[in-house]
This record gives sequence, C-alpha cells and structure tokens, in this order.
Amino acid sequence: MKHTKLIIPFATVLLTLTVPPAIFAADAPKSGAVTTADAAADGKFMQDVIHGNLTEIKAAKIAEGQTKREDVKNFAKSMEKDHTDVNKNLMTLVDRMKLKLSKDPGEHQPFLDGLKAKAKANDPDFDHTYVAAAVESHEKCVKMFETFSSTTKNADLKAFADNTLPGLKTHLKHSQDLLATLNGKK
Repeated sequence: MKHTKLIIPFATVLLTLTVPPAIFAADAPKSGAVTTADAAADGKFMQDVIHGNLTEIKAAKIAEGQTKREDVKNFAKSMEKDHTDVNKNLMTLVDRMKLKLSKDPGEHQPFLDGLKAKAKANDPDFDHTYVAAAVESHEKCVKMFETFSSTTKNADLKAFADNTLPGLKTHLKHSQDLLATLNGKK
C-alpha cells in the first residue's frame, strides 16, 4: 500500500485506564539488587513510552483536526486524553527517580510529518493511515509492556506496566475494530 511507509511503529501506548497514583508511594524498588543493565532497560522502556505517548498525542491532534468521520474523531480524542494521562503518571515516576529523559516524539517524528502532509493535502486515505498506524503501534506496545513487566526488577515500573496494559489492550481492540470499519468489513 502506498501509505505503509508512513506507518512507523511508534511505541506507545495507550490507554483507557490510567495508572493509579498510589503505585508511586514506594521509595525504592522492592526486589533484589538492580544492575546497570536493569537500570538501562528500565530507562529505555520509560523513554520509549514517553516517545510513543507524545507521538500518539500529536497524531491524535492532527486526526481530530483533519477527519470528517465522527468515529475517528472520537477515537482520536480518546487517544489524546488517555495518552496524556499515562504520560503524566509516568513523568511523576521519572521525576521521583530524578531521571532526565527527552520529551519529544524521537524517532517517530517522520511519521508525524507524513501524517501532517496527508492532512494538508486532504488525502482521502488519511483516516486509514492514522488508524492503521494506531493498530500497528498498539500491537507492538502490548508485546513491549508484557515483556517489560515480566523482566523488570523495579516494582514501581512493573506496577506502571501492569496497570497500563489493560488500557493498551483496549486501545488495540478499539483501533482494530475501527480499522475494520474503515476497510468496510464491519
């Protein structure tokens, strides 16, 4: 398909459920010693989630302004709200851990630029491109969150991943259903 190069997997997330602030009450990871490799994996996960959330938020704003379909507009509004909430919760944890992470879409900027170009050109394939990208990113994110949750030694990050995962799965299902509708299969 001509739009597949625009569908860059953006690691993100996420969610109709937000992370309860209470999970951030602990002072330190609760399990054994944390190695440099563990800390690096935790940092990469947090950075990937931040990049993905910001990408989802910006893509949703583009879609809200471009689409003429009420179902796509509602989906985009939900994505924007949920990803903003998740990012806020993660940033609370990042700040508590005294980490400095970039707050931009990172490697996902080309996707956003392509989406903006489709919007500007009033491309009739815009909605499909946006929703198909959401499906792809959420498929990858579900796997990323499941894997991370099973390997991290940081109790707070594990709780964040575990609490975020149900919303991520909900977003995946919603985006798959919406894509099926756009493809005329529903």
